[in-house]
Amino acid sequence: MNRDEIRRINRAVISDLGLIADALRKEDASSAAATFEFGGGCAVFLGHGLFVNRAIGVDVGSPVAEAELDDFEERSVALGHRPAIDVSEHTDPSFMGLLGSRGYEATDSNTMLARGLTGLPALDPAFQIEVVNRDSLDVWCEATALGWGHENPERRANSDRYARAAFQAQDPGLLLARRSSNGRVVGCGALAIVDRVALLGGMSVLPDERGRGAQTAMIGYRLRVAAEQGADLAVTGAGTGSQSERNLRRAGFEPVFTSTTHVLRLDVGSPR
Repeated sequence: MNRDEIRRINRAVISDLGLIADALRKEDASSAAATFEFGGGCAVFLGHGLFVNRAIGVDVGSPVAEAELDDFEERSVALGHRPAIDVSEHTDPSFMGLLGSRGYEATDSNTMLARGLTGLPALDPAFQIEVVNRDSLDVWCEATALGWGHENPERRANSDRYARAAFQAQDPGLLLARRSSNGRVVGCGALAIVDRVALLGGMSVLPDERGRGAQTAMIGYRLRVAAEQGADLAVTGAGTGSQSERNLRRAGFEPVFTSTTHVLRLDVGSPR
């Protein structure tokens, strides 16, 4: 996939996260959610515990000046976050060198995968997928908390805050998967379509339902909805080497790039 397509994917992801940041601020006037342009991409800060507090889509074909990095670091700290930046194999080597000289270290990695929306798999009749409404939003929150293991009160509260913002911001939105035989909730996911790019996110399966086809069913359903609504590309991320990545590959997704988060070391001191 060429750099124009990669930039298209990054723009869709950034637009989606921007809408979620807006929803967080509307929901809570005290929210510190913020976004600003940085290095050809965007710095996204949703708030402590809210999954995205870093710069994404940076330096794919547009070099970052050291002064711009200075500003990013200062604004990150002002918002209460350690400076963190996602980079990939498409990031300019000179920027990678700059990060190394400033004391950034690699932490987590995530593989971005994509596929076209032709030749879609058949839907699995063992599962029913439904779009969440206000009456079922609490059910979705419970399902994702169980799926991701958000057991302590702080993590659960953050998970619920993010879910409610995504419910307001995304279209088609949040989805629940149930067993057709008894209506039992087995998992959940999300789907946002931005500029004909379908973003598959928020997917989790209840622990005692894993390995029984629920994740594959949710992937297939969202691909069909995306195609029906005019999308031509589906994109999602998964932990590099994870079972989710393997499931996505079986569903026809192919790796586009690996995103690695680089975080400024604590012992470096205050940003310049």
